[in-house]
Amino acid sequence: MVEKELEVATGKLGAALADKETGADLVAAFRTELMRRVLPQFTEAVRKGVLESIRTRQMHLAQLAVLHRQALDAKTLQVVLTRLEDETAKAGLRVVGDTGDQSLFNVVEDQPGVMKKGPVTFELIAPAYIDKESGKLVERGWLRAVAKVPPREMTPGQRRRATHDKARRKQPEKKAPVQQRKSHHRGQEPEKQQNRSSEQPTGGARPHRGGKGDRPMKQRGTR
Repeated sequence: MVEKELEVATGKLGAALADKETGADLVAAFRTELMRRVLPQFTEAVRKGVLESIRTRQMHLAQLAVLHRQALDAKTLQVVLTRLEDETAKAGLRVVGDTGDQSLFNVVEDQPGVMKKGPVTFELIAPAYIDKESGKLVERGWLRAVAKVPPREMTPGQRRRATHDKARRKQPEKKAPVQQRKSHHRGQEPEKQQNRSSEQPTGGARPHRGGKGDRPMKQRGTR
């Protein structure tokens, strides 16, 4: 944003000084144009940049607070992962787990020189991240280049990694539960749990005990 404002101000300054012939006229015009247009535009550009950075920082801190709170309340890691995906989408960050576009990833070889020996397959180690608004790459992902082997010739370790890679590719498509049932604190149990003891069947009907006023009184003897 600051760069765009400065480009506009520089263009206006150049246009104002284009028709000046002598050095004195050039200096006077430069000083006038600088105080009238360029300096206010530069100040406004800096102000906008500072405000934008403050808003960005506040947004990131708020997201961290939400994630920390969710991690404290979550019972499973899947709940935290679901909330992370939601906050990532809100921030405009796209997670790329498809290995088709290898320009978004750093590639490591499973065996040295495996990519020169023959066909390979790429296993996802870590996804890449792209800014949705600008389309720019935020963070490169990581791929592992493995020699392409027919399924029947795979070792147990290769089969296990291939199965794990397929599961990771399908993971973003799964929909986790939106709301997790929260555990209640002591003294705040729902009414159904409080009345559960009175509704449980027993072997026979239990006689009802009355209050203090219903207790049988011992009969006093006569003097």
